[in-house]
Amino acid sequence: MTKLEKLLDEAQGIATKIFNESGDLTAMWHGQNEKDENLLFVTPFGNDREKDMTLEAVKDLFVKHNVVRFVFMTEVWFKSYQREGFTGVPKPISEMADRREALFLIGEDKNTGECISVTR
Repeated sequence: MTKLEKLLDEAQGIATKIFNESGDLTAMWHGQNEKDENLLFVTPFGNDREKDMTLEAVKDLFVKHNVVRFVFMTEVWFKSYQREGFTGVPKPISEMADRREALFLIGEDKNTGECISVTR
């Protein structure tokens, strides 16, 4: 098992525990430096501007703490449709009572170029 696979497995356990206990998961990052020291933080955001600002702050934190691998985890909502007769999504998925929820994790290792994603 690679270091990224181990980190992803650990992050998935954290995300699943939080989601099962609270019913939701705010966007979170789990970074690791060369010494395998961990940096874990939450980054809530509400719009595209906040997402852009958050991403810049995350990049700065990763540089400051020499992060070489990370996992980003968040809750996602989705709805399945039949292809035949599909005319578009009638309203935002967040407003649909029959939407489905999942956890989405993506990780990357700067040293190996390895990239992994998981949806659960």
